[in-house]
Amino acid sequence: MSDEDLIQKSLFGNDHRVKVSNDNDFEQKSLTNEDLKTDSKRRPRERKIFSTHINEQKNSSIISDKRNQILEKSHSFKLVEKDKLPPVLKHYVKLKEENSDHLLLYRLGDFFECFFEDAICISQILEITLTSKDGGKEIGRVPMAGIPHHALPRYCSELIKKNYSIIICDQIEKSNGNYGTPLKRAITRIITPGTIIEEGMLI
Repeated sequence: MSDEDLIQKSLFGNDHRVKVSNDNDFEQKSLTNEDLKTDSKRRPRERKIFSTHINEQKNSSIISDKRNQILEKSHSFKLVEKDKLPPVLKHYVKLKEENSDHLLLYRLGDFFECFFEDAICISQILEITLTSKDGGKEIGRVPMAGIPHHALPRYCSELIKKNYSIIICDQIEKSNGNYGTPLKRAITRIITPGTIIEEGMLI
């Protein structure tokens, strides 16, 4: 093979050569549509970058759909059928009905959780993850967002700065190891911009 048969000479010697495809008959042929289809099958032109982009779009759509499913099934505490909720969520809705003008932080284990509208609200304000909790077979999943109990003052400070009032519902008994029985919980504090006294929460 002569140098004229090379598209580009190799920089590493003559071992790496690219051959010119010389099909003189191709341009001279009068090809039918069937001939063109046959020729195209012999030389497929698949762009991997494009197919990767399509896959990324599909994955993005799947993530978006999952998020929308949560939002579609997120009932307002004002509209949800309270009798069909599990005991914890039923208690949450009862307290929320009595204190609808406040954000309700409800102690569950090591976290203070919010549900329904409050969950969506604090996830946006505090820039925390919006997730969901099983509301029962007939209700579906409801929005949930939470903060670690030890970080309560810091997060409450952020909410107070945004002029939100907060109700704290804490556990008033210790776990006895019986996970089938809900722990007693009650409102232990109401925090408003005009009632905070902790130095770490003062604006």
